[in-house]
Amino acid sequence: EIARANNLADVYKPRLQPFLDVHLGSADHMYDHRNLGKNSRAVVQALTVIGILIIVIAAINFINLSSARAAQRAREVGMRKVVGSMRGQLIAQFLAESICMTLIAMFFAAVLIQFLLPQVQEFIGKQLVVNFLDNPKLLLILLGVGCLIGILAGMYPAFILSAFKPITVLRGEFHSTRSGVVLRRVLVVCQFAISIALIIGIFTVLNQIKYIKSLDLGYNRERVLVIPNRVREGDDILKQQLTDVPGVISLGRNSQLPGGLFTRYEVFPEGFNRAQSQMYQRFYFDDGLIPALNMEIIQGRNFSKSYSSDIENAAIINETAMQMAGWDNAIGKRLNFVDLDGSIITQEIVGVVKDFHYSRIRQDIEPLMISYNPQNSPFLMARISGEDIEGTTQQIENVFKELFPDGRFNNFFLDNVFDNQFHNDREFAGHISFFSAIAILIACLGLVGLVSFAVEQRRKEIAVRKVLGSNAGKIVVLLSMDFLKWVLIANVVAWPLSYFGMDKWLNEFVYRAPIRIELFLLAGVSVMLLALITISFQSVMAAQTNPADALRQEM
Repeated sequence: EIARANNLADVYKPRLQPFLDVHLGSADHMYDHRNLGKNSRAVVQALTVIGILIIVIAAINFINLSSARAAQRAREVGMRKVVGSMRGQLIAQFLAESICMTLIAMFFAAVLIQFLLPQVQEFIGKQLVVNFLDNPKLLLILLGVGCLIGILAGMYPAFILSAFKPITVLRGEFHSTRSGVVLRRVLVVCQFAISIALIIGIFTVLNQIKYIKSLDLGYNRERVLVIPNRVREGDDILKQQLTDVPGVISLGRNSQLPGGLFTRYEVFPEGFNRAQSQMYQRFYFDDGLIPALNMEIIQGRNFSKSYSSDIENAAIINETAMQMAGWDNAIGKRLNFVDLDGSIITQEIVGVVKDFHYSRIRQDIEPLMISYNPQNSPFLMARISGEDIEGTTQQIENVFKELFPDGRFNNFFLDNVFDNQFHNDREFAGHISFFSAIAILIACLGLVGLVSFAVEQRRKEIAVRKVLGSNAGKIVVLLSMDFLKWVLIANVVAWPLSYFGMDKWLNEFVYRAPIRIELFLLAGVSVMLLALITISFQSVMAAQTNPADALRQEM
C-alpha cells in the first residue's frame, strides 16, 4: 500500500518476509545482495532427502540380509519357543538387536564426524561446530533417530523370525517363502532405482550448466580481460595507453559485471504518463563497450564522443524495452525516468541494442536503459587475441603499474565471472555425486550379500549342472541374469521419477536444456555395469568350486 501511494511502478512488487526466513528463504530475492550467508531451502531439503534415501538403502540391506539368513536362525527360534518363549518376547529381542546395531553404528559415525570435521567443513563450504556432549538436545535427537531407524529396519525381520513354527523348523523342513523372495527382489529394485535417480540428477545438472555456457547470450565473453579501474580526473589514461599494446583488440568500460544486481529506475517512455510507468535496469557504458563485447546494434547508432550531447541526453535501449513501449522504431523517442533524488530526467534514444542476457541466468531479460557515462563505469574490459593471452596480460599489467605504481592490478576474465553464477549448482552436483557414490556402494554391498546367499542356497544345483557338463561361463550367466533383470526393472521405476524431479528443477531457468534420453540410458547402463561386476565376482567364485565338495556336503 505504501508503494502504491508513492506511485512505485507496478512492475516491481514489494514483499514482506519473516525475519526467520532470511537465511534459507532469500535465495531468489533480487535486492538481497548484502545477505552473504544466505542459502537455498530447496538445496538443504534436497540434500536431506538424499541423506534419508541413503539410510533407506542401508535399511533395505539390513532387511534383505536378515530375512535372507532367517533360515540360519530358524532353529534358534524353534528351540526358544519350545522352552516357553512367547512371540512378543522374540519380537522384542530381535528389535533390540537391530536397535543396538544401529546405535553402535551411530556412535562410530559420531566419532568419525569429529575426526573428519575439517574435511566436512571444506566439502560443504560451511563452518560447523559439532559438540554432542554440550548439546543434549542434539544428542537426544540422534539417539531417537537411531532407535527409530533400528525399529523400522528390524521390524520386518523380527516379525518373520518370530513367526516360525517350532515343529517345522526342528524337523528341518523350513524353506524360504516365496513372499520373502519377492520382497527381497522388490527391495533390490528400490535400492537401485534410488541410485539410478541420483545419477540422472548429476548428469542433468551438469548438462544444464554446459548448455547455458554454450548459449549465444547476445555478447561475446571469451578472452575479455576485466580490469577494475575508475576513470581518474575525467581522462581515461589507462584505456588510451592500452590501445598501443599488441594483442589488445578493443577496449570498453562498463558499470556492471555479469550476474550482478542492477539498479532499477521507474521509467515512462514517450507516449506514456507517470501512472503507466515501467521498471528498467540501467547500465553505464562508454563508446567502446558495445564493439568490445561484440554486441549488435539493430537500430540507430552507438554512443560517440563526436556528439557532446550523448553524455547528458542520449540513451540506448534493448529490444525488450522497445517492445514493451510498442514501438517499431525507437530512434528519436524520449525516455523519462525518475532519478534517485526523485527528479525526472529525459533522454533521447539514439540506438537499440539486440537483447543480451547479462543479469542472472535464472531471470528473464528485462527492459534496459544504457547511459553514456565513463566516469561511473569502473570496469575496463579489454578483448585480447588468443595467440599469447598470458603475454598480453603481462603487458597490460606493466602499463597499469607504470601509470599507477601504488595501485593493485586486479584482473579476471569475463567468462569466469559469468561461470560464478553456477557455483552453487556445481557445488550441488558435487554433493549429489558424493552421496550417490555412497548410495551405490551400499547398494552393491547389499547385492554382494544377496548373491552370496543365493549361491549358498543353490550350491547343489550348481554342482549338478557342472557334473552334467555346464561350464563356468554358463553358470555365471545363469546367476547374473537372475539379479540383473531386477536392476533393469529399477531403471523403469527410476526414469519417470527422475524426469519429474529434474523437470521441476529445470523450470527455475529461463534457458533450460532439453531433458535428453541418453542421460537416462547412460545412468541406467552405468548402474547395470556396476551391478554386473558385483554379481559376477561372486558368481565366478561359485562357478569355480569343486562340485564334489558341494555334493558331499549335501549328502
